Amino acid sequence: MTPIINDRNLTVLAVYAGGFFTGMAIIIFPAAGNIFKDPGLYALNHARYGALFIPMILFAILSSTLSARLSRTKGTKVILLMGFAANVIGMLILSSSYAFLGKDNLPYIMLLVAIAFTGSGFGFTLSAINTYAFDLFRKRADSAVVALHAFLGIGQAGAPIALALFLLLDRWWLAPLSVMAALITLMVLSVRLPMQLSTEGQQASRVNRRLPRRIWIFAAIALLYGISESTFGNWSPIFLHEERGLSLAEAGLALSVFWGMVTAGRVGLSVIALWMKTEVLYVISPVLIVAAFLTVPSLDGTLPNILGLALAGLACSYFFPLSISFASTEAPESASATSGLMISSIMIGTGIGTYSVGALRNSFDIPLSTIFRLSSLYALFTIGIAFYLVSLSKGGAAVEEQ
Repeated sequence: MTPIINDRNLTVLAVYAGGFFTGMAIIIFPAAGNIFKDPGLYALNHARYGALFIPMILFAILSSTLSARLSRTKGTKVILLMGFAANVIGMLILSSSYAFLGKDNLPYIMLLVAIAFTGSGFGFTLSAINTYAFDLFRKRADSAVVALHAFLGIGQAGAPIALALFLLLDRWWLAPLSVMAALITLMVLSVRLPMQLSTEGQQASRVNRRLPRRIWIFAAIALLYGISESTFGNWSPIFLHEERGLSLAEAGLALSVFWGMVTAGRVGLSVIALWMKTEVLYVISPVLIVAAFLTVPSLDGTLPNILGLALAGLACSYFFPLSISFASTEAPESASATSGLMISSIMIGTGIGTYSVGALRNSFDIPLSTIFRLSSLYALFTIGIAFYLVSLSKGGAAVEEQ
């Protein structure tokens, strides 16, 4: 009888726990948006707050792009450890920046450096754990990858809650320190595990460096999705506080509900994917995103706005992990390269969504409610591309020879 505590199960633990704490690390920054904009603390204006996410996007793109090449020469385990280490440094610098408030631009510079490391950590870690999830459970890849992103979503939903709890103690900076401690623990665990992919020894000779065309279409749809998710995830707390009059705590709760519904949708789909095809749900997701963009700006009151973000979270929940799973199935031997490409694409979309909203707000003073409604336009493009991809696939797993 195989013991419960073995290398495979510990690898599964490291991968899925890594998803959880990576989710917490990346969302701590937007969750702290109102802290960063507080005139008595970091005093960031709209433009500076939007620009804060640029290094995160750039370094996430760079790290995820490098992941495929480095994994061929160094192995996916090294990529995972690099991701954990970068997140640890990012969390340390973020928490330390509080001690330098009032030192001119130094706190903002520290935030930029912290978020750059966290972006690198996100890119490296997510590229690695997506590949591990696909490889560990190949016969149930859709369910495994969606379940991984459910853990990522739980971490994303937990970050605002953890931040709010420490904020009640007037010690918000302990939230990133707690995440840092957990990531160090995962690093120690991962170092002693072999964590070799089933195809890792074959990759140098077998992997075709030219990815199938359909994978690039999946990358394009991931970019469009990234714009939608970042608009909701990074700007909804500010929209609810500044334009709808919700308190900081209520806006933080709404963000937690958003990420909580993202997680709930992923958990639900990870079960559904075990016994039914997911292509129809794949097309439904961007339809719901359009509905959320049009509905949320029309709501008044705390509960309706929270419920509106719940709809947005459900709409955004499973689209990206299914995109990764479908794209990886196109060329299983190139799963690592595909994962890196998909992460790069969503981060480009995240950068567009985050910075463009800040620029529009600062330059033209366009209300966020108007920006949300206009955002439904690129979600409409997502519907068309998703329908195209599903209509050409056979069970979402057709391989197109190039």
